[in-house]
Amino acid sequence: MMHEARKFLRCLFKRVSVTPEEVQVEITNRCNFTCAMCPREALGVDPVDMDFSLFERIAANMGRPRTVVLTGWGEPLLHPRLLDMVKLVMLGSPRAGVRLTTNGYLLEGGLARGLVEVGVHQVSISMEGESTIGHTAHEKVKENAACFAAMRPRVRSVGLQVVMADEEAVQGVVRFALEADMDFVNLVRVDRTMNDSLPKLDAVRERELVGRCRRIASGSGLDIRCANFQSFAVRLAGHFDRYCLRTDSYVYVNVEGDVSPCCLLRAYKCGSLVDREIKEIWHGEGFARFRRSYPAGICSKCDMVKYNIV
Repeated sequence: MMHEARKFLRCLFKRVSVTPEEVQVEITNRCNFTCAMCPREALGVDPVDMDFSLFERIAANMGRPRTVVLTGWGEPLLHPRLLDMVKLVMLGSPRAGVRLTTNGYLLEGGLARGLVEVGVHQVSISMEGESTIGHTAHEKVKENAACFAAMRPRVRSVGLQVVMADEEAVQGVVRFALEADMDFVNLVRVDRTMNDSLPKLDAVRERELVGRCRRIASGSGLDIRCANFQSFAVRLAGHFDRYCLRTDSYVYVNVEGDVSPCCLLRAYKCGSLVDREIKEIWHGEGFARFRRSYPAGICSKCDMVKYNIV
C-alpha cells in the first residue's frame, strides 16, 4: 500500500522516483511469430539477441529496482542465456521481482522447469484466442500455459495477456484462465500508432468488455487488469490523461544498452547503461527534456495507459 501511495503522490505532483523502480530490458528482438498487432517491424527493430557480457554491464548499472522485466520486441524464451540473466539479476538485486512476457510457444519441458527453478516472479503469456490479430499457434500455447500454471505452488505468478480486439476471443481467454487457475488476465488496448488499419474498439465497447470480463471472473480470485479502466483516484493522479502514469518510475533498455522513457520510444536515447549508472541517466538532460514535453509532443498520440481513446 505504501508503494502505491507514493506513486499516487508522485504522479499527482508530477515528480519522479529517486531511481527507476521498473527496468525493462530488451534481451532479444527475435521472435518465432509475426503478429498483426505487434509494431516490431514498424519500429525498425533488428532481430538480434543482447550479448551476455553487455547484459552483465547493464545489470551492474541498473541500481536496485523493484521490478526487472526481461522482455523487448521479441520472444524472451529464444535467448539462449535467459536463465543465466534471471540468476544474474537476482544475485545483484535480490529484492527485485523478475518478470517476462512470452507468447508461450516454447514454454515447455526443461525451459519451463528452469524458469521455475531460478525463481522468476511472474510470467505473462500472450494469448489472442481465435482472434486474427495474433499468431496461429493457439492450441499449443493453451496446452503449455495450462501445464505451466499447474506447476504450483512453485510458480509464483502466472497469467495471460490479451489485446482487446475480438470481444468473443477476449472473453474466451478469460474463461480459459479460470479453467487453468491463472492468477490474472491483463487486458491491453490495441495500439494503432504504427498501423491505423488495426481493429480497435471504441471507448464504450472497451469499457463494457472489461466489465463483462470482470463479471465472468467475479468471486474466483482471478484478477482482471486493465491499465485503461481506471478508478477516479488513478485518473486524478494522471491529471485526467495529461500525465503518463508509467514514466514516473520506469525505463526501457534496448539491446545495445541505451535507456529510453518507453518501449515505444526506444529511439529516444537518454544515455547508455553500458558506461553510466541509471541514477545519473534518470536525472540527466535527456529525461529532463522528455518530461518537459508533457502534455503535448512526443506522447500526444499514445493512449496505452490513458482512460480515453486518442
